[in-house]
Amino acid sequence: MTVAAATLRKMREEIAADSALFGACLGDEKSRLGDEKDLFGSFGKTGEAGFSDLFAAACGCEEQNGATGDANPSGGGSHISGLNHYQLGIEYIFEGYLLHYGISRLLNTPDENFRLLAGDYMYARGLGAIASLEDLACIMALADLVRSFSFIHCEQLDPAKAMTLWTITTLSLAAHARKAATGNLASPAHCCVKSNSESSAAAGALSSFACLGKSVWGGRDTGPILDELLLDYPEEKANVLRAIFSKIDANFRVEA
Repeated sequence: MTVAAATLRKMREEIAADSALFGACLGDEKSRLGDEKDLFGSFGKTGEAGFSDLFAAACGCEEQNGATGDANPSGGGSHISGLNHYQLGIEYIFEGYLLHYGISRLLNTPDENFRLLAGDYMYARGLGAIASLEDLACIMALADLVRSFSFIHCEQLDPAKAMTLWTITTLSLAAHARKAATGNLASPAHCCVKSNSESSAAAGALSSFACLGKSVWGGRDTGPILDELLLDYPEEKANVLRAIFSKIDANFRVEA
């Protein structure tokens, strides 16, 4: 089982507990996943994949949990539990993105208004998962991501830009989470403009994350930012991360 698969199962439980209406739209898990077998192609018939897979690989969560099949979003030590909150936050917001602009992995409804409402619920759920960690830098990064991909789709820009932003943000948050675990909250997005303020390490992280949105609104290419982030990893690990992103992009990229 992938990290995303375990995370999505946790999300199903929370969604069903939150709302009977949402729970009814979840339907039968096996039939839903079977219906979407073709959509998720290379991930296999389970169709359960997402950016938490990329986050986990970048963080080394797979090694810490022993294997992807042992991933458990509900706990297992303070550090692992914290990483699981990041993974939940990322997947909830990605699910909101898919409800607004693509095809949901969890909810089955043709009602456009319901999809909009459910997508906003997913955004709130995702930010709530991160808020429990009191990680302001991460909350700001994900909020900036939502604003940026909304801009891309509203302006009918190349949808590949949205997926690149998802990847940059995920890798940045993975670096941020690793540094948080060691008590060093220096900015993970090394290639972005950093804050001149020395009042706190978190301020630098916030400034670095915010520059991604400015790049999108200014029409600048964000590809070099992704390339520079990957330089922080050994070549073999960087290739693994690129492969994970390519599979996610192939299965989930939606039209602007």
